[in-house]
Amino acid sequence: MSVTGYFGNQTETTVLAFQRYFGTSAQGGVVDAVTWDAIVDIFDDVIGADSVRGGQYPGYPID
Repeated sequence: MSVTGYFGNQTETTVLAFQRYFGTSAQGGVVDAVTWDAIVDIFDDVIGADSVRGGQYPGYPID
């Protein structure tokens, strides 16, 4: 898929799939505040995946 720079049918389909999968408010494929916040939360988790935050499992068994 190539980047077009506009909100077309492929983008709408992807947003709807995201909303269904993550249980955000489905507004007909519109990126509302709830959907945007979910995208940002997931992005932050991916970017910060190499660091451990308080209460986060450290990635190795705790004895």
